[in-house]
Amino acid sequence: MYEPHSLLSAIDGNKVPILVMFTLAMLMQTIAMVAAVVTTRRDGWISIPLPCTFLWFAHDLGVVDRYNTWFTVYNHWFLKLFWLGLLSALILELVFFAQAIKVGRAEYLPNGTQIQWMALVVGGAAAFVIVWEYLKTIFDDPLNQAVPAITLFVLPLATTALLLRRRSAAGQSPVIYGSFAAMVVFWWVATVGYYGNGFDSWQYILTGVVAFAMLAGVAVVVARMRSSVSQEVPERAPQSLSSL
Repeated sequence: MYEPHSLLSAIDGNKVPILVMFTLAMLMQTIAMVAAVVTTRRDGWISIPLPCTFLWFAHDLGVVDRYNTWFTVYNHWFLKLFWLGLLSALILELVFFAQAIKVGRAEYLPNGTQIQWMALVVGGAAAFVIVWEYLKTIFDDPLNQAVPAITLFVLPLATTALLLRRRSAAGQSPVIYGSFAAMVVFWWVATVGYYGNGFDSWQYILTGVVAFAMLAGVAVVVARMRSSVSQEVPERAPQSLSSL
């Protein structure tokens, strides 16, 4: 999709706007993920759909694990900041996993044991890491600047399926999806406006537009469901969250 040194030169030529957009995007990401942790703790239901957590974990772990690539091979200021941003996300994803293991069995494996449920969650995470590392050999994205579009796009799809299955806004908050919608705006403004190198293609732009529309739509739906008397949040899952 792009030549890495050409992209880094474009970033260097637009340091201020890219740094502003990146900072705002990371802020929105943090707000959304913290809101998901808080909402899971409050309601006792998983907030971020497990497939998304698996995918995000695989993506972020792959970036964080390649510390030497960003800090030694390229030794570029933006890639170092990007690494720090994904490190913070990875830490929150570990919290997602801890909460999912704590409260998820009642919903997904009610007749199984806690050990069996934990094995499924850990095994699912490992499987996603394996397939994501394979996909990285196919993607033409050496600096991991294009694939975040995928991680954002799948969230509203998976959440819609979750809402339809639960038939309630249990574990959901409009803050989560409103913040991710804002993150899409900041990330696409930076990449489309200043990256060049294929980030101005109609396919990439349309992906951002649709991702924003879906995330904003989910935020509105969740807000309405939570405010509706007929869509009250179900009783908390039986597992205690006092330790999280």
